[in-house]
Amino acid sequence: MIKKTGVNFKLLKACLLFKLAFSPILPVQSQVINNLAQVKSPYDEQHPVLSPSGDLYFTIAFHPDNQNGVEDLGDVWLSTGNETMDFQKPSKIKDLSTSGYDVVVGFLNGNSILVYHDGKERMQGLHQYSGSGNSWKYEKKLNLGSFRNHSTHFSGRLSPSGDTLLLSLASFGSYGNEDIYVSFLKEDGNWTSPQNLGPHINTFQQEVTPSLSFDKRVLFFSSNGHGSNAGRDIFYAERLDDSWEKWSAPKPLTTGNTVGVELSYFQLPDDPTKAIFTTTQNSEGYGDILMVHAENIVLVEMEANQKQKDEIPMPPKEITKEKTITTDTLQMEEKGKTEPFIPSMENEVQNIPLPLLMTPASKGASMVLEQVLFKRGTAELLDGNSMEFISSLADFLMDNPTIKILLEGHTDNLGNAQLNKELSLDRASAIRSYLVDKGVEFERIRIAGWGGIKPRASNHSEEGRKLNRRVELVILDR
Repeated sequence: MIKKTGVNFKLLKACLLFKLAFSPILPVQSQVINNLAQVKSPYDEQHPVLSPSGDLYFTIAFHPDNQNGVEDLGDVWLSTGNETMDFQKPSKIKDLSTSGYDVVVGFLNGNSILVYHDGKERMQGLHQYSGSGNSWKYEKKLNLGSFRNHSTHFSGRLSPSGDTLLLSLASFGSYGNEDIYVSFLKEDGNWTSPQNLGPHINTFQQEVTPSLSFDKRVLFFSSNGHGSNAGRDIFYAERLDDSWEKWSAPKPLTTGNTVGVELSYFQLPDDPTKAIFTTTQNSEGYGDILMVHAENIVLVEMEANQKQKDEIPMPPKEITKEKTITTDTLQMEEKGKTEPFIPSMENEVQNIPLPLLMTPASKGASMVLEQVLFKRGTAELLDGNSMEFISSLADFLMDNPTIKILLEGHTDNLGNAQLNKELSLDRASAIRSYLVDKGVEFERIRIAGWGGIKPRASNHSEEGRKLNRRVELVILDR
């Protein structure tokens, strides 16, 4: 737990040139979707986690109903939600709480939860329970190798894929106070010893409440380092390689950070355009939970990917020995040269050729997934042909396990630009979900959504707009 001072904090909005001292809640309120009014209390609400069923689990400190009363550093509480994200008055979960500090880290599935205990009643570490709602049964303590926390604070979060844990603690090799570490699920069901994310992320100050974007490339965390001069701010950084130690320079979110304390920022599992975090901006130094419009920082990564793709020289066409994809099925593009293939709408599912000859399956090669069609205005596949093609693409990726790809969604330029961008990202995400369901590793597939800003034909005709509504595949590595 992070202690706070009993001060009323005035918000700062990073995009303004002056302080709105006369309106202490306007900058965050302009982003708020749901202030979770039923969840709020006079006590300290921290570390919210959404369950697969849409319920909100979080820690409340100093509540008189906690196991250790007002001295208790945090018990686990539950606020049930519905499809419209209306959360009810919370209740304490006795089965998950001790007289010490208790924090929900995430869900392995709908009936399996991970909780950190600080050692007062149960051994320090992460523990697994099974159950639902207010009824949980203890299962086991996770084996995380050399895990040891020397701090009274702990925060952490399980990745959406369920195989990567981010942990904030003071342990072996820490640079100062709490650092952020990563641990990976092993084939035997145990976890690797926590690995420090390195000096690009961790400072001699505090780095806490980490979370990952859905493709595991963007890290969100809170810190009073990295030039923060107002409490603890929310930062983000992009992972630059697979070592988990090389990151872009952390940047603060441009909205939401205040002169107080902001913690536990994470994107909603089913809607990355929304995020939840905690702030002390209007609660006498205690944390309140808010749902806000997520900051669109994925564009930074997409622009870097596009620049890298543009700079990669295309190799001459040649047939590789690997199982590849037919040019009858995909449109192959080389820089400066495009040979479009428009599939016949009369093709039957059984007539779609398997992806056996991709020319070339080389880094930087790109192609339009002509056979993958969506229902207008949705991310729902149009027909069986689309699913059959994605299955063939999954076979190709499974047979070439070193290849990593980028799926880029595009639309025409009609309608709302922001909605088009969201739709294009949703469609790329839908294809990735189907590929993952077929067995392709999540980390091998990155996604981007460009909306209508990268047309390949004129939007002045329906034929051109049809060509612009597409998903492209780019080979990132092999």
